[in-house]
Amino acid sequence: MLKNTIILLLVLSTASCAVVASEPSVREKNKAEVNKIHEANLKKYKGNPNMLVLPGLLADRKAKRIATQAEATGLRGGETAEFFLVAENSAHDYEALAVSFAKPSDVYNALIFIGMEPGRPIDYEKFRFWPKGERVLMTFAPVDSAASNEQIRAESLILDNRPGKPLAESGFVFTGSIMVDSDKQPATKVCAADIRDPDSIASNYNEPESILDVPWQAPQGEVYEHQVVNQKYPFAAGQLLQVVMEPEYKNEKKRVVDLFLGVYAKKKGSGEEKKQNVQHPKERFAGTDFSEVEFSLKDVKNRVLNEKTELNAVLRIFTSLIEQGYDPFVTLRFDDNLTLKAVRELCTVLASIETEKSIRVEPPFLHHLYYKAFLPDEEFRDRAKRISQPWELHLSVKDSKLTGRLTQIEQIWTDDKIWPDLKITEYDTPTSEALRKELDQHGPGLSVILVFTDPVVTHGQFMSFLEPVLLTHPIIHVFLEEYWKSGSLITIWYIAAMVVYPWLCFCPCALARQRSYKNSNHLAIRSHFFTPAPPGAQDTQGNKG
Repeated sequence: MLKNTIILLLVLSTASCAVVASEPSVREKNKAEVNKIHEANLKKYKGNPNMLVLPGLLADRKAKRIATQAEATGLRGGETAEFFLVAENSAHDYEALAVSFAKPSDVYNALIFIGMEPGRPIDYEKFRFWPKGERVLMTFAPVDSAASNEQIRAESLILDNRPGKPLAESGFVFTGSIMVDSDKQPATKVCAADIRDPDSIASNYNEPESILDVPWQAPQGEVYEHQVVNQKYPFAAGQLLQVVMEPEYKNEKKRVVDLFLGVYAKKKGSGEEKKQNVQHPKERFAGTDFSEVEFSLKDVKNRVLNEKTELNAVLRIFTSLIEQGYDPFVTLRFDDNLTLKAVRELCTVLASIETEKSIRVEPPFLHHLYYKAFLPDEEFRDRAKRISQPWELHLSVKDSKLTGRLTQIEQIWTDDKIWPDLKITEYDTPTSEALRKELDQHGPGLSVILVFTDPVVTHGQFMSFLEPVLLTHPIIHVFLEEYWKSGSLITIWYIAAMVVYPWLCFCPCALARQRSYKNSNHLAIRSHFFTPAPPGAQDTQGNKG
């Protein structure tokens, strides 16, 4: 009897296991449903050139609309989220709102199919601190109610717990990920989001390999744990969703506007007075106030946009563009005849208005520095406050010529001290060629140089002296000697207030975001300046310099 009972239990157990094994998972059920939708779409739109049918995705060229299927991960309200949508092969579904049944590259191709063009992602080493491209609006809804009014803007699904509000409904930037070498097909380029973690389609931090990025500066380390799932819109784990993507502008309008801002020194005097100024450069070049500087704002067709040459005229153009829904991406060019003092003052003003609600500064031209190189952290003057020790270059004017002294600082660590001793070695560098030679002989060291120089040195003199070393040492901090100890810093902020605040009267949105420099970009740049980076500063066309 006992033997028969045991046999019966074994048979029942085996049958139970067989039933469990044959029961499809939630993912398998959802994939089966998505395959049904795909097969139906293939039949329905066969031969229709305005419809793109791909697994998990349907794109309508005329309607400029993409519908993809995705599976909710079941993240609960208050849990950290870093992605709105990731690929099925991603290892980051535990911090994503949903997993897409369409590949990232298919989403990329679908966006192009409906008429969009990819922009470019951030790249700190190339001084690209802003995601650049046209905007995409994205909504989430359960598949069974996707045709109703239950579609939810993606930004509403995430709360920023610092202000306690959902992310601004600003859309997403079509940056387009990057192309990388295939690990299966040599000499073939593939979309990074298809084959490399995090396999992101849409992220809520600046992820360079994501297809879509947020339109503001959001370094991962700064937003992590501050952006959480909104408790108001929970999706159940395994729930099949429809994610809809559409261009922000469905007409021919483009949000991105490329502009070029030239800043020039006014030459003083004429005739005999001008001849005297040639012999006295300090009288010839721009000084401390904006009356000695003029501005020229041009578009990509080289058309001058400002009738008046003062800064306020340029700011009014920026404001007009922003109010019309454009993003001005501005490339700066400083005149050789500007003094470094004038350059710094101008950079201070520009930094105060560079926000996601205003202008975005582009990478520098060839043989120019990124503009925030002229706005260094003054704490780095103190060697004891530096984590690591870059090169120092001290420049001065002798007999009307620029000359330098290169300083190498070596940290000597001992067991009996918390902080290292510093070994200082100095090398005379009377010319730019001598500077290059000393760096080659004693370097390379960190790819960073802290430059200490006289404020009256001109931008042209300065860049000519540094040009031979920019390939190997592209990260430059420019400190103006005696400048910071005087009333010049007060003068900077006085000028900034006089110039910026009248503009802010008719662009109040910028005032609320002035802190973004300190909160995001400044920290990213500060970290980058003191991290060894591959050589090769880039201009806006990617040319090394």
